[in-house]
Amino acid sequence: LEDYNNKFITILQITCSKPLEHRQVLGSILGTGVKREVIGDIIIKDNIANVVILKDISKYIIQNLDKVGREKVAVKEISTNDIIVVDKKYKELKTTVASLRLDAVVSACFGISREISAKLIESEKVQQNYKAISNASKKVCEGDLISVRGYGRFEVAEVLGETRKDRIRVLLKISS
Repeated sequence: LEDYNNKFITILQITCSKPLEHRQVLGSILGTGVKREVIGDIIIKDNIANVVILKDISKYIIQNLDKVGREKVAVKEISTNDIIVVDKKYKELKTTVASLRLDAVVSACFGISREISAKLIESEKVQQNYKAISNASKKVCEGDLISVRGYGRFEVAEVLGETRKDRIRVLLKISS
């Protein structure tokens, strides 16, 4: 992530005197005039938010974001080593998929059809390891973090092997 971060993305830290909420942070950033596509993950712990964002617009956000909701905030760029760590709350899902294609795994995780998951991927609403993906046939691996806008985020925790009917058993950890 460090090499990728240095070239294309950066992490902004937003600090407030009161606890922050995801929707407030996202709304305030969008209120500066940037498009949703340039904003990645938003990680919140109490009164601190870390926002993954395209490097090109980070200075603009730092200069123009002064409030979240009605509260004044401080915004600065941080390194990936300084990202806040939150206690991961997730539920485990053991399921089977026909293949380790991205559309099949997204479909199994969220209980949607492969057609719908393929459309989400093609419209770049799916990120694999913080990178937008537009190819539904992209393979997933153990440890991959998948984020689907409007649905949630999950990790492909483990590939458990094949079933007797040649399907692949996987363990998914779905963020809650």
